[in-house]
Amino acid sequence: MINLDVADDGASVTGLGEAGATVTVRGPDGAILGTATVNADGTFSLPLSPPLIASQTVTAIQTDASGNVSGPATAIAPDLTFPGGPNGADAPVVVIGEAASGVNGAEAADGVQIRVLLTPGAQTGDTVTVTISSGGAPVVLSRVLTAGEVTAGVIGFTLAAPVADGGYSAVAVIADAGGNASTASVAVAFTVDGSTPAPTLLSANGQAITGTAEAGATITLLDASGQPVLSAGVAVTVIAGPSGEWTIPAGLVPGGLDQFSGAVRATDAAGNTAQSPVGLIDGSTPAPDVTGANGLGLSGTAEAGATITLLDASGQPVLVGGVAVTTTAGPDGVWSIAAADIPGLNGFTGAVRAEDVAGNTATTPVGPIDATVTVTLNVSVVAGDDVVNIDEAASA
Repeated sequence: MINLDVADDGASVTGLGEAGATVTVRGPDGAILGTATVNADGTFSLPLSPPLIASQTVTAIQTDASGNVSGPATAIAPDLTFPGGPNGADAPVVVIGEAASGVNGAEAADGVQIRVLLTPGAQTGDTVTVTISSGGAPVVLSRVLTAGEVTAGVIGFTLAAPVADGGYSAVAVIADAGGNASTASVAVAFTVDGSTPAPTLLSANGQAITGTAEAGATITLLDASGQPVLSAGVAVTVIAGPSGEWTIPAGLVPGGLDQFSGAVRATDAAGNTAQSPVGLIDGSTPAPDVTGANGLGLSGTAEAGATITLLDASGQPVLVGGVAVTTTAGPDGVWSIAAADIPGLNGFTGAVRAEDVAGNTATTPVGPIDATVTVTLNVSVVAGDDVVNIDEAASA
């Protein structure tokens, strides 16, 4: 018969037995931790590496020189495995993989996944508690650690859906049955952003597609099948400005925008998406015809409803009283600009620009305008009396 004891630091097993006998010590899983020979004074000692410090049960049997085997003796190792370590300073780590750019609607659909990395002293049966704050009543999630989780060094939680949009903060702590607790983890902040508004189209013509969206959103041009339009193998995208404004110029689109049909998709920082259709784009308007340019002014034809703007020689709008000189082509396309609205009519050189309702423009040069009237008299028919009578005037 022997007795058995585990040292206070868990680093050795000692006991009493029959001098010369061999003592075999096994761990809680039955594996042999080592053997020791009982000294002449009846004592034995077996070092343990690594130490047993988590209340494990060890068992020993003694075999004497004649081969007799004693009954088993047991001892329980000390509990030195506090969740916070020997001085309580160890802290778990909270990891929220979806939090990097905000938790979007798709990610939040099955709740927010939270992982807690365990402290070295965390043991099976300890309780991990995660407290999630959002300005209102906190949500508290708790679970008891399993052996598998301790081996893996991590435990998972889910903040159940639906999760309202807004800012959150998560903190974890580990405590054992004796009331020993780790230091609280560093708070991890995350934002739930479940949606983004569909982009608004302001214009779509041969020059560009423009609109507004959530500030900072990525705007992607999609073709009629819903796939990103590619330019040199790269998707055509722009970023909405601080006020949400965005522009996709025709130069980014292979083949231009005339007759384009598809959609624009907005993707916000959290990864939410929404899109708006882009109808068949009228990408051009005909250059205006100038059919009259004389002392009476300018006149011509253009696309019905187009705005006709008078431009100077540098291509800038001509201003009268600080206002650009414009007119609108009628239902039949006819337009005119009166002489009074054209400063320096005689000799005027510039252009007229037509802009249709879609915003397409086209320009036609004008001038120089000859606004003078030339009168020619045939004086050979004047009779010798130096007076032009009716008959003479008719033939002049």
